[in-house]
Amino acid sequence: MNGETITEMGAQVDPETDTISVDNATVSLPDKYIYFLLHKPQNVITTVDDPRDRETVVDLIETDRRIYPVGRLDYDTTGVLLLTDDGELTQQLTHPSHEVPRTYEVVYEGQLPSDAKEKFAHGIDIGEEFPVQGELSILWEKPKSGAAHLTLHTGRYHEVKRVFAALDCKVTRLHRVKFAGLSCGELAPGEYRQLTKSEVQHLKLRG
Repeated sequence: MNGETITEMGAQVDPETDTISVDNATVSLPDKYIYFLLHKPQNVITTVDDPRDRETVVDLIETDRRIYPVGRLDYDTTGVLLLTDDGELTQQLTHPSHEVPRTYEVVYEGQLPSDAKEKFAHGIDIGEEFPVQGELSILWEKPKSGAAHLTLHTGRYHEVKRVFAALDCKVTRLHRVKFAGLSCGELAPGEYRQLTKSEVQHLKLRG
C-alpha cells in the first residue's frame, strides 16, 4: 500500500487516498455511483423499459449498472438528460422544492402576447395548484410562429407545451438546452458521456 508491503492483518485502507497494489497491479474499487449526460434524440422514450418495446434512453447507454433517468423528457423532445444509479441525487434534482433550473429552446406556432415575459414572471395558470413561473427570452418572431428560450424551475408533466397552449401557441419543437447548469456541449443526438467529478460535486452542492 502506497509503496509499502503490508503484512499485518486488519490494516486500515482508505480507497479515496491510498494506492493499493497486488502483484504490481493497482487495485481500485468501482465508483459508488455512476453518472451520465445524454443528448436525448427524438422518438426515444424516457424510461427504463417500455411494454410497447420502443427504444428507451437506457438502451442508448452501454453500462452494466442499473441506471435511471433523472426526471423525464417527452418522446419527441431532445436535449440534456442525466441518468444515474444515485437515487438520493435524483430526488434532489427532481423535487420541486429545490427549484433546479431547466432551460428549453421552444419553437412554436402562433403569436405570443406582447407581455409574455411579464406573464411568465408573474406566473401562468395551467390548471394546477401553482402557476408556472419562468424567464422567457424571444429568439425570433414571425406573424404566425416564433422561437424562444424558456427557463423553468419545476418539472411538471408536459409543462412547456401546456403553458404555451395557455397562451394560444402550439409547441412544434422542444429542446432542453440546459439542466442544472449542464448542457450537451458537442454531443450529437444519441451520444453521451460520463460526468466529471467536479460536475457531480456541482450537482450535489446545488441539490
